[in-house]
Amino acid sequence: MMELARVGLALGFQHDPGAIECFLLVAFLAYNIFHAFLARNVKPAARQSKTQIFWAKLIAAELYGDLTPAGMPP
Repeated sequence: MMELARVGLALGFQHDPGAIECFLLVAFLAYNIFHAFLARNVKPAARQSKTQIFWAKLIAAELYGDLTPAGMPP
């Protein structure tokens, strides 16, 4: 195990602090955009009967729907 640590292959990943900060900023931005979309673009009647998980899955299905080739099961 010490040999792996010596050559830089220790267990766990070593990420650049800038990459971690960038990931967190993008995650916060996605969270804020999602909640702003729900608050401003979805009518209250539709928002009341559906959960946030429903809206997240619907958005994900729309995004990934174009990636699945025609004729293949999802």
